[in-house]
Amino acid sequence: MKLVRPFFGALFTVFPVFILSLNGAAQDFEIRLIENSKTLSQAVAINANLDVIGTREVTEGPITSFRGFFRRGDVENDLGPPKTYSNLEPCALSENGFVAGYVSRPFGTDKSMLGFVWDSKTQEMVLLMPLATDTICQAQDISADGKIVSGYSTGSNPPRTRPCVWELTEGSTVLEPRELSSIIDNSPFLQGGRVLISPDGKRVAGCIAEEQLSPIDFNSSLFVWEHSDNGEWIRRKISDEQPKLKDMNNEGTVVGSLKIEGILRACVVNLKGKITLIDLLRGDESNEAYGITSDGMVVGLSDDPTGGDGGPTAFVFKDGVVSPLLMPKETIHSAALGISDSGAICGYLAKETDGEEGGAFGFIRLPGGSLKDKPKVETKERAK
Repeated sequence: MKLVRPFFGALFTVFPVFILSLNGAAQDFEIRLIENSKTLSQAVAINANLDVIGTREVTEGPITSFRGFFRRGDVENDLGPPKTYSNLEPCALSENGFVAGYVSRPFGTDKSMLGFVWDSKTQEMVLLMPLATDTICQAQDISADGKIVSGYSTGSNPPRTRPCVWELTEGSTVLEPRELSSIIDNSPFLQGGRVLISPDGKRVAGCIAEEQLSPIDFNSSLFVWEHSDNGEWIRRKISDEQPKLKDMNNEGTVVGSLKIEGILRACVVNLKGKITLIDLLRGDESNEAYGITSDGMVVGLSDDPTGGDGGPTAFVFKDGVVSPLLMPKETIHSAALGISDSGAICGYLAKETDGEEGGAFGFIRLPGGSLKDKPKVETKERAK
């Protein structure tokens, strides 16, 4: 993906758009740009209340870095790392405004990477600890009610990476780490492949190693852990493949990408192990799926060959058909990185300004109506 350099404008620009879809039917939608960076911004997750989280590029003197943000309506909270940490990455957003992700600092220091949960109501951050014998961990997803977080925990001597969840146990106010059963203790694919939890908190998905082929090669497969009535997480194998996971719905269907002959291809995998590859948009050579709704609508990006002036295009996949996501006519590149069940989509887009590449902004895309009439979702407060 080619990095573009945007101009810096107001914090919000709203574009009500009315255009013809590919099949000739009129489609009404509205785009709200998130212009909170002089260089690059992206929204990576959205909930039913249209809260979004993302990252933006900031420059402080000679140093350029990314910072996290949480936005609700017109109010934005900066998600900077806590003291002694240099980086923060927001990964997932609950329906009631809890953000899960990880903080990091140079490796070699104590607890160089830890998961976190940030509460938008109190604006307080809690760091998540690794499993008892481990040294670092990463939180990657969160349930809709904010009560369960999924990710992995890592240790050394011997090397190990294991899937885990952090749960609020009865009578506790702390999210405690809990190991999910593995076949062998070291599943390094989890570090790039993600551990997901369904919105209802009943299933966890991840690709764990079944055998170690060499000191650096592992045979990994897709598994799901299902929460039983007695509180146990029961593991079962879904597929021999090892997709990089991005999102999961309550049906247990996951989306992400498989590497096929060195090329990333967007995929959908259901609980029976059926894998559906999403077609590429015309002229593209790779794609990735990032979000899925309860009824199976998938969004992501389809990308041109590397080099030159190529760039990604956001797509939507529904009922077996993939189409470019309709965007304002000034858009030259786009990526859909998240979707809510109401069909609100977030991501980033680059647009043309005076005939040249211009801004690269995070966006919220709402189908029909106005963002002022955003849906309200009643969610229970997380147990204290």
